[in-house]
Amino acid sequence: MHAPLSLAPPSTGRIREHIHAGRPGAIVTPSSGNRIPEDGCGPPTPASSATRTSAMGLHGLEERAPFADRCLFATAPDVPFSAFATVNRSYPFLDRIRRLGYPVALVAQDHLEFCDWWRWEDFATVVAAKPVSG
Repeated sequence: MHAPLSLAPPSTGRIREHIHAGRPGAIVTPSSGNRIPEDGCGPPTPASSATRTSAMGLHGLEERAPFADRCLFATAPDVPFSAFATVNRSYPFLDRIRRLGYPVALVAQDHLEFCDWWRWEDFATVVAAKPVSG
């Protein structure tokens, strides 16, 4: 069994230092303006299309396609709090994301355990949605 992989947005100098040192990996959301390190240093870096606007997410992935070989995954578009809506929204984008060179990840949303509309083999990985504190 593998230990969980830690990822963080490279949003501050201190976090970028840790990413560059290999702890943790970087997660980049196209709308955030964060950049994948250009110097080729550091661990493989996941790119994420975790935006609520599908076109904006794909545009960001297209811009980062030269780095796709350094990415662990790109998430298919998701819908917060709904596994059923997420799976429905994700599937039309899977081939487009793969053609850009990224392994595709499904964002696990609420009630995924009850949603049988998806297949494990359609995704390279499943990533947890950000927990909601209440």
